[in-house]
Amino acid sequence: MRKENLILIKQAPQLIVGEKAPPITLLGQEEILNFTNRNKKTLLLIFSSSCLSCDKNLVFWKRLDNQLSNIVRIIAIVPKGRDQAKNLKVNFPIYIPKNIEQFVNKYKVFNYSQTILIDKEGEIKWIKAGELNRDDYLKIKELAQNKI
Repeated sequence: MRKENLILIKQAPQLIVGEKAPPITLLGQEEILNFTNRNKKTLLLIFSSSCLSCDKNLVFWKRLDNQLSNIVRIIAIVPKGRDQAKNLKVNFPIYIPKNIEQFVNKYKVFNYSQTILIDKEGEIKWIKAGELNRDDYLKIKELAQNKI
């Protein structure tokens, strides 16, 4: 990626810890994906299969799914369509937003690899755009296991 593009991504507005996660209308679904009044926290993954950091994050995401699925629901959103996810071997559901432009604007998606931890009341507790590292993985586990 060109240096100018990296600078733009870093300067782009992002969701903020403490904000409420906006609901998502899903393609082909009756229900709206809502994050409030849940019995589990949510780990929301936003990705594209053509994204290099997404491929690297998939290892962490699968590990988190295996370790935390009893206390965290893990949901993936693929804004570019189902073809982006058809060959992935994951246990968590993968959805497409009904209105991609609206989703991108609500979630301020300027980088396709985003990992967002949302508490049971819909509040964003942790967010990272880009590639995860071991410290991020451990932080997600810690927050997910806390009574937040």
